[in-house]
Amino acid sequence: MSFKENLLTKIRIGILAGQVIQSIKPAEIGPKLNRVAMQELLKLAGYSLTKVRDLELYLKENQENKILVLDNELALYNTSIDDVALRKSPTLKEMISIRNAIKILNDKDVVICKKNKTIETVCDEARAALDLSFSKADLDEIASDGLNSLENRYGKGVQEALALFGELLNFKEAPEKWRLNNFHIIGKLYKKSSAEILFGPLVIYDQIHNELKLMKDALETHDKEGEALISRIALGKCDADLTGGAVWLFLKQMIMKNI
Repeated sequence: MSFKENLLTKIRIGILAGQVIQSIKPAEIGPKLNRVAMQELLKLAGYSLTKVRDLELYLKENQENKILVLDNELALYNTSIDDVALRKSPTLKEMISIRNAIKILNDKDVVICKKNKTIETVCDEARAALDLSFSKADLDEIASDGLNSLENRYGKGVQEALALFGELLNFKEAPEKWRLNNFHIIGKLYKKSSAEILFGPLVIYDQIHNELKLMKDALETHDKEGEALISRIALGKCDADLTGGAVWLFLKQMIMKNI
């Protein structure tokens, strides 16, 4: 795959992980695993499905003893398929054995991790399969795609280019109180001190009017004047530092400085 495709896959991995983590959080009716998202993650990480008894087991490619059980626990085992079947879905005959009963009641000797740790492990394995090395030509391609999408009023393409550059720059969504309906706002979010969190440079994309703007300066997230400034720039009541195609050039240059 191309660098762009690999980077989009990396972004997709993060989205899937968030969906799975959200689904296993405690709820009034109990956790309900997002199986579709987890199955996609497992496929990206090189796991394949094997059904044993009433279990859905996922085996890591070239690591036959690395087995994930697809249920709310998301336990990742280092053992055999037969041993996992015994511990997770024992027959009555198997439960009669004291030795088996001990295994069924305590799986700490073979469990690598569970739940969030398992999701993190699978994500790391999926990312490790991606070649994320890139050149200036790769950045030029993303910037060109973003500019063409902006000129053709193709919002989805603009959002994709912003996501790609944002991933490379480790940009985050704006703090919740700074978010505006129909505006996509991302930027550099970082701590200046234990009591001061800054946001910027930041990009504002008006999804309704197809306008792209950028502020170079960082703003303190607890500053109400900063919140008002972002709103004024987004609504066109105040000039941004850069607009349109110049935004793509600025973002590309930011990345180039870090290569």
